[in-house]
Amino acid sequence: MKDRGVSSFYFWYVLTKLVVNMPLVLVNTIRLRNLKNRKKISKPIIHCYTVCWNEERMLPFMLDYYSAFVDRFYIYDNFSTDSTSEVVRKYPNVELLHFDTSNTYDEPRMVELRNTAWKNSRAKADLVIVCDVDEFLYHDNLQEYISGNIREGVTIFRPEGYNMISAEFPLHETPSLLVDKVQSGWQDVDFNKCIMFNPQKIIEINYTAGSHFCYPLGIVKQNTDTALKLLHYKYLGHRYVAERYHMYSMRYSAANSKLQLGVQYLQDKERIRFDFTTKLNKAVKII
Repeated sequence: MKDRGVSSFYFWYVLTKLVVNMPLVLVNTIRLRNLKNRKKISKPIIHCYTVCWNEERMLPFMLDYYSAFVDRFYIYDNFSTDSTSEVVRKYPNVELLHFDTSNTYDEPRMVELRNTAWKNSRAKADLVIVCDVDEFLYHDNLQEYISGNIREGVTIFRPEGYNMISAEFPLHETPSLLVDKVQSGWQDVDFNKCIMFNPQKIIEINYTAGSHFCYPLGIVKQNTDTALKLLHYKYLGHRYVAERYHMYSMRYSAANSKLQLGVQYLQDKERIRFDFTTKLNKAVKII
């Protein structure tokens, strides 16, 4: 039934797009099933997409963690000037791609990538994860949780969001994971981000800036529990935060300024220190 709060034009636009795309949804679902049968794959195939710029410190943590259940990574790199490419070469299941924003931090361009790049996994993956390098989906038994929800027909996952924090940036040690090293933080509903979904049945994800909100179009069935967490590992020591903010402020684009996106990166040093200390003092154990 048509929602009275939705314009007639938009209602018919959505309905038409759904009808037109339903054959493609069916075809891609069958193609994926045939692929898995042919290769004798019983577990969910998962692809991960992320945008990146100078993430040499976080990438090893992210790739170590997700490699336990992600089959393929696609990292869209904004021409990093650090050792990002060297880090990536150590992982056999990662493809490094490039996008250019003329040496600026341009959120609208990244939103465009998050809304489109994952479509390359249609008929190839059961689920896609579209995340930032510092975002970790967490559950005590994540792989079983994912498989169980797929069996129940869930097509998009909504986690509970948390900001994680530590006094210092942790040392990367294999096989120790970041989720074992940093377990404190606070709940943040801004990170209830739907970053994992079925690329066959979700026709459009329609992320807004930062992917904090989305307006999915397709066969949309969401998980109904609150067991899945999204851990945002941004606050890993005051020095690390201050350095990242400074780097982003130096690349702040005109598009970001016009839309008032990423303005937190323009804070002065004292404000950044005060904000970090306040957050560290209020942190509690999350996992």
